[in-house]
Amino acid sequence: MKQHIFVASILLGLAAFSARAEDAPAAIVADFNAADLIAFRSPTTLQLGTGLAAGETVSISKGGYLKLLVGAECVVIGDAPGDAKGCTVPAPDKYAFIVPENGFVSGMTGRFQRFQKVLSWWDPKTESRVMRSRDGLAAQMPALAEADESFLASGDRELHIQWVDGTAPFRVAILDANGRELAAQSQESDRNATLRIKIENNAIYRLQLESAGNIAANYIIRGKSETPFGPEGKEASILQAMKIVESVSASDGAWALEAAQIFRTLPLDDRLRKALLDAVNFADWP
Repeated sequence: MKQHIFVASILLGLAAFSARAEDAPAAIVADFNAADLIAFRSPTTLQLGTGLAAGETVSISKGGYLKLLVGAECVVIGDAPGDAKGCTVPAPDKYAFIVPENGFVSGMTGRFQRFQKVLSWWDPKTESRVMRSRDGLAAQMPALAEADESFLASGDRELHIQWVDGTAPFRVAILDANGRELAAQSQESDRNATLRIKIENNAIYRLQLESAGNIAANYIIRGKSETPFGPEGKEASILQAMKIVESVSASDGAWALEAAQIFRTLPLDDRLRKALLDAVNFADWP
């Protein structure tokens, strides 16, 4: 299937939704298990990133679990796993919850609908969406493959690089505009690397990927002193992630590599983080 930078056909090809305040989600699904044990008052398709309106009633049978992001807070309903510490548990009944009014901001319906499509597509617990690496194809970094050049924020960086396909052993290197190697790492089997390098504003770099001794791909990267993502504020991390997704899509994937670095450190649930990293790193599907 033809590659699509940051699943552009999903993000930008969707019909626009009118941003009515009453349609804005007041809570977002961050994790769940046993969907058959979770019931809503309104007809709801339970997926990673599903939005719930204020006033929605959630009921959970024993053995079921649902984690919601409500503004900057998290709420766990049902029989929560051990890693749900720090979240609010409904009282007096941990198996029932009514979504409050003071959730996410209104007027964001269209943005949220597109964001939810990305999360549900790349949900790591959805087997049909698994990204496969194929030895018979050349190694590649799908998010960078169709962009004329990609952008990275300038400064001292520890870059986490991922790729798919190709036959081991692998080698990744960053070269300057004159072809001088600045950083490199070899991998006997893993398809990821960490490179430490100083990125200069407006400087041009070449990211080179080798597979089994042969150069598989070259990607052009330009340093930038400013990014479209803005500084981290006090708003909920899920809203920051939503804005990053929108910016990467608007850039046709040029900011995908930088977005991957941010998602690694943004305070997100592991399931959400994995879906977002796969979206910006791989940006296609088998």
